Amino acid sequence: MTDFPLFGLSLPFILKRVPQNINVLVLCFLLLAASCKTEYSRISKDPDMQKKLEFAHKYYKEKEFEKAMVLFDQVSAFITGQKEQEEIQFYIAYCNYNMGNYDLASYLFKSYHENYPSSKNAEECYYMYAYSHYISSQGSELDPTNNYKAIEELQSFINIYPDSKHVEESNKCIDKLRSIMATKAYNNAKLYYKIEDYKAAIVAIRNAIKAWPDIEQREEMEYLVVKSYYLLALNSAEYSEEDGKIKKIKLERYQSMIEAYLLFKEIYKESNYMDELISYYNKTQKEIKKLS
Repeated sequence: MTDFPLFGLSLPFILKRVPQNINVLVLCFLLLAASCKTEYSRISKDPDMQKKLEFAHKYYKEKEFEKAMVLFDQVSAFITGQKEQEEIQFYIAYCNYNMGNYDLASYLFKSYHENYPSSKNAEECYYMYAYSHYISSQGSELDPTNNYKAIEELQSFINIYPDSKHVEESNKCIDKLRSIMATKAYNNAKLYYKIEDYKAAIVAIRNAIKAWPDIEQREEMEYLVVKSYYLLALNSAEYSEEDGKIKKIKLERYQSMIEAYLLFKEIYKESNYMDELISYYNKTQKEIKKLS
């Protein structure tokens, strides 16, 4: 048997260390791996651009995207025809997408759409540009910038291609992003309540409701506003001096609680929170009488 190195080891060295009955299988696998490696190495150095292009397509179909992209890149530098360049740029964008390079893929899909707006693939590339933003935005809970950008680009796609087969999926992506962002706003607002910063909780909750009026947890959030006003007033000093003026801060906060309660009662008459809030309301009325 010829003693030639493979992956830094000789075949005899490898075969001595595996059971005899599977030596043939190991040998076949290693020879296949070596031949594939040799094939790619040979093609990547071949000056025949047409052959490179054929193998680029071959590797792409076999989902060997990194090899395909290298060959497409090599061919792109030498082929000047618009039709060929258009096809190559399309595949390079998809290679990056399939390799998980979503930011770069998004840029390449957008460039394709701008460079070939009349192409049959223009619509698909604009969708993939927006969808790549959506994919890359996943897990960016700490920074919602990518979420906003993804929503903006998906909505832009819908506006430009209202009859596209991708409209339904784009709307689903937008709904999911909005739900993620609304839930983040809810969690942030509720955190203030949990740490007993009731003043900040009221502001955060109302801002979240304003930004996401259809938020799933709206009833709970409106309830927390009422309760936060009550607890804020309960733990407040009776008077506060601002700009040289004395304010009845405790009284004002109890009055704000009454306003929030009446609004909640009007909207959520059958709420499970009503019994608890009625108790706070009655206590607040008594406190207001004392303070007035």
